[in-house]
Amino acid sequence: HMGRNIVQSKPGYVKASTNMGAENLPLSQSTIRFHKLLAEIRWLIALAACLGLFLVLITYHLSDPAWSNNSSGEIKNLGGRLGADLADLSLFIFGISAYWWVILFARRVFSGWRSITQPTSPEQTLENPEFIKDSWLVRWLGFLMTLFSSVALESIRLHSLTLPLPNHPGGVLGELIGEFLQNALGFTGSTLFLLLIFFAGLSLFLHFSWISLSERVGRALELGFMKLRNKKDSVADRRIGEVAAEEREELVED
Repeated sequence: HMGRNIVQSKPGYVKASTNMGAENLPLSQSTIRFHKLLAEIRWLIALAACLGLFLVLITYHLSDPAWSNNSSGEIKNLGGRLGADLADLSLFIFGISAYWWVILFARRVFSGWRSITQPTSPEQTLENPEFIKDSWLVRWLGFLMTLFSSVALESIRLHSLTLPLPNHPGGVLGELIGEFLQNALGFTGSTLFLLLIFFAGLSLFLHFSWISLSERVGRALELGFMKLRNKKDSVADRRIGEVAAEEREELVED
């Protein structure tokens, strides 16, 4: 009859109800350390993926034996045969826009480092799970919008690039999307449409406002102009003071 019924009260807390009353029991220190350890492991994985993908893409060579090349020459890619295949397949599908995947992992590294250096308790993390879910959905939507519009723009506008690629600029995906949009909207219309999708997706992906960014840039330019003008005025005033001092010295000598 004196048994204890455990019910969930808050994220990270449990309510222990007895005949004597109720109290909230916080998460144990071991659970908090476990959450922190998981965050650090995820950050290390994201960092390794970001650096590894960047290295295999930047060291891509057309002569490497890879997915689209059956040559038997020496592999120059820093990632070996696996890195050569990964770089070749990524560039074949996405073109130069494959580097957006590096930016995706870099963003995860940045946010992970911020969560490690400025930790929040599990109670705060679980406080609003719906917002966290929506935030991830919005970021992935923004990334896909940015990636698809980037490959299409690369295929339409940058088709004359002379870069070592296994396929045309924009890759297979850019060629498919770009050709469809050009047939539907024309060359200029498809370009304007893709630019709109690109800037909107970039805003969702990186979570910033173009209006706020333009205001900050304008404010920075204004402050820079004011500093230059004040410096110019101070130099002019100093020069006037030096001239006046020379005139006073000549007058005293006379």
